[in-house]
Amino acid sequence: MPALPDVPQVLSVVLHYNDNADVNAITRQYFSYVGSAPSPAQCVTIAEDIGAAWGTHLAALFGEGGGLAKVQVTDLTSPTSGQGEYASNIAGTRSGSILPNAVALLMNGQIARRYRGGKPRQYLPAGVASDIATGGAWAAEFTTAAATDYPAFISEVEGIVVGATTLDESVNVSYYEGFVSSQNPVTLRWRTIPKVRPGGPQVDQITSWIPNGKPASQRRRNLHKSCGSGASERQSGGPSPRSAGPSTRSTW
Repeated sequence: MPALPDVPQVLSVVLHYNDNADVNAITRQYFSYVGSAPSPAQCVTIAEDIGAAWGTHLAALFGEGGGLAKVQVTDLTSPTSGQGEYASNIAGTRSGSILPNAVALLMNGQIARRYRGGKPRQYLPAGVASDIATGGAWAAEFTTAAATDYPAFISEVEGIVVGATTLDESVNVSYYEGFVSSQNPVTLRWRTIPKVRPGGPQVDQITSWIPNGKPASQRRRNLHKSCGSGASERQSGGPSPRSAGPSTRSTW
């Protein structure tokens, strides 16, 4: 696969979650910045500040057996731009029984541009069993807290200043537009291949984040026992391409 194009003055922020010592569940978001490009050392400081904001605003949404393991920050301006990571190891503070691995809190991002296709979203391994109400929806108390706490986290990250770098806006990055069809010469089967935008990635400001009232599913996070007896409790998750937009380049 060829490398994805550069996205000037945009940071990729990958949050690695720790559910009972397993750190495979991730979310990926993008933030634009103004001022100078951050150095690798400054990317580490930005990651530290993001971890602190997570502890302030989001730890209360995550079970005591989980939390934020580390934060990775990559400047997408060029392949040689700064990147750094910080092992935050911040525990969740929500008491209660853990949920199955695949259960996630879906946060939907809103942008001004209208188009067909996927919209910005984040699948957080948050909540505990008591946050599921009768009928299978999230309890109102939990979604009300998420509707306040997650935007507060984003707002604090948008105000981070390190050196001459100021994080500006939570954004969606779209690398692809349309597709082409390709036929396998052996099997004769057709498949669609997304086309990279000819004018470069489309960057849109995310104006708000809204929790979905129904628990979402990330089946790839299920941990299956070797005896084939099914998935374990949510102790982690498999790597997920969840992002605040289409897939991103990552050198990690």
